[in-house]
Amino acid sequence: MNNMTRRNINSLIIDLLREKPIAFNPALGRIIGSATAGLFMSQLLYWWDKGHKKNCIFKTMNEFKKETCLTRSEQDTAIKKWKQLGILAVENKGIPQKRHFYINIEKMVGLLEKRASEKNIDGFYIEK
Repeated sequence: MNNMTRRNINSLIIDLLREKPIAFNPALGRIIGSATAGLFMSQLLYWWDKGHKKNCIFKTMNEFKKETCLTRSEQDTAIKKWKQLGILAVENKGIPQKRHFYINIEKMVGLLEKRASEKNIDGFYIEK
């Protein structure tokens, strides 16, 4: 067995592409009714409290696109969905302009707890 077949395929892909995968929590997609919006929030939650500005994540559209492959339109739609639930607030600041994202963690946790307690067999869905 050569070295290539002994290696974990994910490790091989990461080495070849020189890029690490991102985490996606499918429950977030089910809650909001959109895999795209779920991916968007998963990435925001990954960066939560990792920056120098407490309770804020800031990124340009291009940075977000590079990390997630989400187009501007997909990002805008995801933002709109989370804002409608009162989970996300956004401010545009700086040059080059970066979007500053503020997640209402208490509201997010409340929503997750509510959906988890409903024990919906099909997953967590928000009624449209």
